[in-house]
This record gives sequence, structure tokens and C-alpha cells, in this order.
Amino acid sequence: MFRAGYYSGVTLVDSYIGMVLDALDELGVADNTIVVHTSDHGYLLGEHAEWAKQTLYDNALRIPLMIRTPASLMHARAERIDRPSGQSTPQPQLQAQPRPRRIAHGIVELNDLYPTLAELAGLPAPAASVEGKSFAALVVDATEREAPFRRFALSQYPRCLTDGIQLDVFHNNTCEGVLPASFSYMGYSIRTRDWRYTAWFVWNGTSCVPQWTEVHGRELYDHRLSTTGNRTNLNDFDAFENENLASNSEHAGIVAELHAELIAAAQGPAWELGCPGVPASGSRQRRLGD
Repeated sequence: MFRAGYYSGVTLVDSYIGMVLDALDELGVADNTIVVHTSDHGYLLGEHAEWAKQTLYDNALRIPLMIRTPASLMHARAERIDRPSGQSTPQPQLQAQPRPRRIAHGIVELNDLYPTLAELAGLPAPAASVEGKSFAALVVDATEREAPFRRFALSQYPRCLTDGIQLDVFHNNTCEGVLPASFSYMGYSIRTRDWRYTAWFVWNGTSCVPQWTEVHGRELYDHRLSTTGNRTNLNDFDAFENENLASNSEHAGIVAELHAELIAAAQGPAWELGCPGVPASGSRQRRLGD
């Protein structure tokens, strides 16, 4: 019933999106309005014996991201075709299938959304201290949509082994209601086009930063066969990250490469939480996602 309720909610949101788009048309503001459909996290519906969002698996981290700009709306209208001749009042009719070039495959992060919307709206670029970078080119230029934007997306989430009821470091330990000083581990995960690599670091509860040389666990998932064209390949066993390849000697090289990239990206004040009253190693602290 939980899954049925979730799918029902998705259907309801889909209908609401249509209502919003219709209202923009009726108000005559669709031609100067940017519409973004996204989410702050994904959701697990029993995969990996997990529910909700508090993991570093693909299903919990990947989100929908659809953007309609006035330019893309005009492009869609230009693709309308008239009904065959012989009818007294030709009416516009949408093509049955959207063109594949409408889909951009670049890897982006949610913190890229602010600078992207600023550029699309013709506003000044955010200050250099603002995290994220604009992916407006992926939205407006079809020739850019297959080009790399980011090498990977970075995410983090803690694990707490505090009350003795958790199965292990990977299950049922979401740190809800736990202060950062009491975290047990901090997980960082990078997702490239082909791989997801996650490392769990021992957490220093005094300074509230990871012990970067103390890796408690690693995960490596192969996504090289996860997509066929623009669709998830449901016949690919590891499309849903069921087989951890981190300890496989065949993949030692990719583990080392991705671990070095993860460390370089995650170290520093932008990703160090800091304890209340104890500043992180730099001037900024990042709020951990709920």
C-alpha cells in the first residue's frame, strides 16, 4: 500500500504540473516564464531493504529535472503540424513523439540551479562565492546536450550506530535526531556517467569532520550498461546498484581513481559540517541535507 500511495502521489503531481502550465497559458505569461520541475531527493520503495531517502544509493540521490524556457516553448510550437488538407478548419496538432534532442545527458547538481536560472532569466551571475555553475547551455543549445558538463555529482550523508538496533553500517541508521557530534560515519558519494563510488569515513565527533585516512567501507556500482539510449535498461542487474564491486581486484584501478577524485572534491569547508560552536576548517559551513 505504501508503494501504491507513492505512485498515486506521483500521478497527482503530474496532473498539478499540467494545471500550472495551463494557468500560465490562460494568464498569457507562458512566453516570459521559466518553469522548473525538480525535487530535493529521490526515494526508495523497498530497494535494498530501505525506505524513504536516507541513503547514498542512486534511487535516493537522483531527481527529476525538467526545465521549460520561453525559447523551448516557442521551439515546441514550431514543431506543430497542421491536419491534412481537406478539413475546413486546420488545427495545430503536436507530433506524437518528442524529439530525442530535447534530453540533455550532462551530469548536474542541484546547487547548479541558481546560477542556471539567473543566466536563463538574463540576470547578473551570482557572486563567485556561490556554489554551483550554470548549465544553461545544456538547456538552450541542442549541440551542447551530449557534451560533458560535470565529471561527477557529489553527495554526502551520515550513518549513526548509537542505539544497538541497527543491522550494520548500511541499514536502518539514518541519524534522524542525532547531533553531528554523535555521528559514527560520514559517507561521500560521486556519480559519474559510468560509476557510482561511495566511501564511508570514520567521523571525528569532537571537530565534526571526517577522518579522511580512516575508510570504514567502500561501494562501487557499475552503470556502464544502465542506459539504452535515453531509457534505463531494466535488464541490467546493476542498474539498481545490487552488486558492490569495490573489493573486486579487477576494479582496483577505478576505485583508486574515483577515491582520489572524491577526496579532492569533498575535502574543505564547503563539505565539512562543523560542530555547533566549533567552526569548520574554513569560513563556510554546509548544512547537511535532511
